[in-house]
Amino acid sequence: MKRYLCVLLILLSIGCTACDHADAEEQLESDLPESEIAIMYTDLSEFLSEEQIAVYRLAEQILPLFLGAPDSVNTLHLILDGADVQSQLEYLAENGQQADITPYSMNGINYLPCIGEFQHLAELESLCLSAFTDAYWEELNGTPVFIELDGQLYHADVAKGSAFGYAPSEHPDTYELISKSDSEIRFNLIGHYKSSNVDADYTLETCTFPIKMVLTEDGWRFSRFAIASRSE
Repeated sequence: MKRYLCVLLILLSIGCTACDHADAEEQLESDLPESEIAIMYTDLSEFLSEEQIAVYRLAEQILPLFLGAPDSVNTLHLILDGADVQSQLEYLAENGQQADITPYSMNGINYLPCIGEFQHLAELESLCLSAFTDAYWEELNGTPVFIELDGQLYHADVAKGSAFGYAPSEHPDTYELISKSDSEIRFNLIGHYKSSNVDADYTLETCTFPIKMVLTEDGWRFSRFAIASRSE
């Protein structure tokens, strides 16, 4: 009888230890982020909501202003409405700046007056803050790229071409989800670039750009963003 009681106590002890271990594992798993292992996707809808995708698309249209194409602010209102390139060229032809305009110079940078519908810095800032955080907006325009002078919006007279070999119609962007929670999403944008635009026997290279999206009082905003066509 004593031997039986000893065996029973040992079995109960083992069972309790196993339960405690299982509870500890369950608690550990619940403390982990929603997504800890990087996952590859081919479409934003696979890991972003409609609201988040809308902000992403807006950010795509705005960011070129700060990556070598500040003059695109002149047709930004058309771009946001989905106008094609021909419509933008026609607008510039009708409303373009005169060649004899003297640029405003500051800190070694020349600035030209904007001719589109965005005529004040506050208007442009408001648009940018619908896609980016306050801190990121200040970082993007830190040069500054845009200034207001005598009630008129000016843009820096600089230009930079797009990335060589970038052909998203042939090789679309892909995405690598790093982490996701109720208040923050981190993922990488992966751009694909051809070694030649004329040689059929080209090699394909990729470049990875980190992106971070955070939930603010005004909704989801980007605190870090990139576009494969221009980002470095």
